Amino acid sequence: MRLLNLELENWACHERLDVDLSAGLQIEGRNGVGKSSILEAIRFVFAKDARRYKGKIKNGKKAATVRLEFGRDETSYRVEKSMHLNKSSTASLTMNGNLVADNPTSVYNSLQDCLDERIFDRLLYVPQGGLTELVDRLSLKGGRQELDSLLGLDKFDLVYDGVGREFIERKARYESYHEEFRRYPEGLEESSEKEMRVLNLEMDRINRRGEDERKRLNELSGGIQKLDHDIEDMQKTREKREELNERMNELRVKIGGQESEISGLKKDLEQIDEKRKKTAVLLDKEKNLEKYERIRELLSELKSNEDRLVDRKGIEKDRDKLENLRETLVKKREIRERLGGSEERVMTLERALAACRQRGKEIGDYLKGLEGLDMAAKCPRCGRPLTEKHLAIEKKVARDEVRKAYIEIKAVEKELEKDSKTWKELEKRFELMKKNGIEAECLEKDLSSRERENREILDRIDKLKRKLEDSGYSGESQSAVESRIAELNSIRGEIKALGKEIEKGEVYEKGLRGIEKENTGLKSELKKAEEEFTGLEFNSDTFNSIQKERNSLNDDRYKLKGEMERGGFRIKEIEGKVDEIDKVMRNFAGLKDRMGKAGREMNLFKEARDEVFHPNKGIRRYYRELYMKRLSNLLTYYFREINQNPRYREVMFDKDYRILIRSNEGEFEIDQLSGGERVQLALALRISLIELLSPVRMMVLDEPFGSLDKEHREILGEALNKIASDGQLILVTHIHVESLNLPKKLELGGY
Repeated sequence: MRLLNLELENWACHERLDVDLSAGLQIEGRNGVGKSSILEAIRFVFAKDARRYKGKIKNGKKAATVRLEFGRDETSYRVEKSMHLNKSSTASLTMNGNLVADNPTSVYNSLQDCLDERIFDRLLYVPQGGLTELVDRLSLKGGRQELDSLLGLDKFDLVYDGVGREFIERKARYESYHEEFRRYPEGLEESSEKEMRVLNLEMDRINRRGEDERKRLNELSGGIQKLDHDIEDMQKTREKREELNERMNELRVKIGGQESEISGLKKDLEQIDEKRKKTAVLLDKEKNLEKYERIRELLSELKSNEDRLVDRKGIEKDRDKLENLRETLVKKREIRERLGGSEERVMTLERALAACRQRGKEIGDYLKGLEGLDMAAKCPRCGRPLTEKHLAIEKKVARDEVRKAYIEIKAVEKELEKDSKTWKELEKRFELMKKNGIEAECLEKDLSSRERENREILDRIDKLKRKLEDSGYSGESQSAVESRIAELNSIRGEIKALGKEIEKGEVYEKGLRGIEKENTGLKSELKKAEEEFTGLEFNSDTFNSIQKERNSLNDDRYKLKGEMERGGFRIKEIEGKVDEIDKVMRNFAGLKDRMGKAGREMNLFKEARDEVFHPNKGIRRYYRELYMKRLSNLLTYYFREINQNPRYREVMFDKDYRILIRSNEGEFEIDQLSGGERVQLALALRISLIELLSPVRMMVLDEPFGSLDKEHREILGEALNKIASDGQLILVTHIHVESLNLPKKLELGGY
């Protein structure tokens, strides 16, 4: 994995900054120019919680954005994270240009697969004064836990505590089962088996007796079933006779009602025949009066066209008005050309006025800026340090320029006012000419339309008079025509009313045929019912005798069932006792199994706690020795690579993770190292841990030279050059180090 590019917007003191990280980076500049904030931006990209970075939003801005590009396994990634003052943060992640995450949580989870935040913060990122912090903490109480946490061994503490809790829980469970086991009497299994044998023998005797009783019950049930069949047949015969008698009474009533309805329908049909004859007479009258509808339409249209003829004197008057309007339009082209020239001059003066005002505003803003400067600032015009005299001269020059700009603005405004007045007068004259032109055009179209309309109306009047003659019009007045039409409408209304009555005749005829047909069917059905009723026979004495015999057999069956139920109750009682004994035995056996299982689990968790996950035994000891051996080898290699002192042979760790150095003179603790050697050891330890734990060989250092003298700074610079050649190094410093020579530098200047 390698960081490629970083973009900042409104981050700390940077309004916009684009930084190339691909070849590593050395950031230099004075204090207060925002060097460390660039490293904080990289931390912000991999951080889960953005709230602690809210203070990085540039003063006066509402949001800040950081974009980071990096490559991993031939795949390019681009992360964009934004913080807002008044709303939630936003984030997105693209992989080879494809969006894979679109919110802060999903982006954070995806980045953890690339680089864990814990590894970045505790190993790769080194804050100011933090280069030797890890080495210093290892020599203090609790330093072992610090390194265990980095190596991931602290997770075994949770396992050890959890196994301990499980052991206590299993022990309490075993003791609970054992206490319950002691409550059962001795010899429980033998006494329970003996009692169950006695109960099973009694249950066998009851079952054998029950077989004989079931055979007798089946015989009684067969006799009762045969009698029930005979009783059912006789009941069906009786019910059928009652049903037929009821149906015959219904049919007689219905037939009488239908015969009365048939008589009424025949009388209604005779009245409808009279109405048909009257309708025929009215239809003849309607035919003779229908022509007056067409005559009324033609008379109305003729009057409408005569009313629409246009006055000829009005047309001549409008012709004179049109000629007068045309005379006023002769100079329209000349006025248009003058108006165009005047408008162009006004626009030129407006642009000149805007430029003068902008110049005046810029000079005024510059003068206000001079008023707010202190003596520690530089001259905005020439860049030289300010003095009181220099500042006074700058202010005087600015005030003179402001006065000149004001005079120039007034002159342009006066000339603009004059030309604007001329332009508005020409525009007013031109608009009047446009209005007259439109009016002349409309008047000419109107005159042409009215003359054409008169000719068309006269043609239509001639055609309408010919149509009236063809329709049989003989010169009747309008009122006479209306009277004939009123008579026609009255006849039509009467015909319509009679038609509705005549239409009912078909319904009456259809209903009469249906009722007569249904009446014939009912009479046939009544005859069949009377014949069927006569053929059914039923004897009450025979029916009562069969019922009496059936009741006697049923009493015997109930007595036998009572005996069988008492036997069944006893069997259920015995089965209940057997189930109770069996339940006790199952509970006893289950308790023995649970107690044995709980004992085995208790012993397993005790062994796991005391032998496997103990802080100084088992798997934890194995991993600690494995990690520390590898870490010791790496630390020895990198320390000798950086230090190159031949007397230092090996760097080791004791059981409490204190660092020991073996030299030609023997072993000693790191307190005997010089300050520069201690920094070299701290750097070697961090590089070793990065190689052991981090997926990326990278270091991000903030002011690593701050507490070193010149000689040790140069030594550290050479060591950092080696790191940069093997991986990626990004560092911030305000101290120039001759030996430090990274491929790319970023110089931040000015406030």
